[in-house]
Amino acid sequence: MGLALALPVAAQSAPFEPQVGQSGKDVIWVPTPNELVNQMLGMAGVTARDTVIDLGSGDGRIPLLAAQRFGARALGIELIPELVAYSRREADRLGLGERVRFVQGDIFATDFSHATVVALYLPPSVNLRLRPLILAMKPGTRVVSHNFGFGDWKPDHGDASDDAYGWLWIVPAAAAGRWQIELPAQSGIDARRFEFQLRQRFQQLQGEVHINTQPAQLFSSELRGDQLSLSVMNRATHWTDFKGRLDGDRYEGEYRDASG
Repeated sequence: MGLALALPVAAQSAPFEPQVGQSGKDVIWVPTPNELVNQMLGMAGVTARDTVIDLGSGDGRIPLLAAQRFGARALGIELIPELVAYSRREADRLGLGERVRFVQGDIFATDFSHATVVALYLPPSVNLRLRPLILAMKPGTRVVSHNFGFGDWKPDHGDASDDAYGWLWIVPAAAAGRWQIELPAQSGIDARRFEFQLRQRFQQLQGEVHINTQPAQLFSSELRGDQLSLSVMNRATHWTDFKGRLDGDRYEGEYRDASG
């Protein structure tokens, strides 16, 4: 007769599954609904030309959807190793490994300055710590956040889905200071020198303008990334609109006035 031996069977642990509410360094993990992710990425105008970086990427859904539905390249930065491994498996399962990466790291110690779109779902206290880093990014960088903002830096646009809100900010260029624009004489209008003194609080501008040393009214101003629009009026019927791009200490674009 043969001798039967009872041998222990090695236990196989179940694959890791993200759990809502699990703790991280500064936050607990709660996912952004897929519908809202799509709205936020759409609000940011994400295309295949973009690099989307998710700060605190959790289960990886924002980078994965950015690549899968919008064709972008994407990076997720996540502190919890198990979530990073899970996200990488999902990227492989979806065949997105060439367009999406996930790295394990602290968002305050990992460079994300090359992003064209930044996504996050972090509490206001963490957002405020991130704000100086984000404002130092290239003007025109889009930032989308689920629910929470950046203190008194007001969003450029907002949207809602099932009582969950997504907000959009656009990193503004530096517009504060003294600007001078000279226009040649044309169509019966003498040559003019516009001198602006602009004050800036994020994308909000205030200031004064003179035309050939005479005070005029800065009727409106809009700063959206590096795109600056200014409307000047020095009489009820005499206005001049400027629209152009800020590039360091240069402002290049076009103007239109009452002469057409």
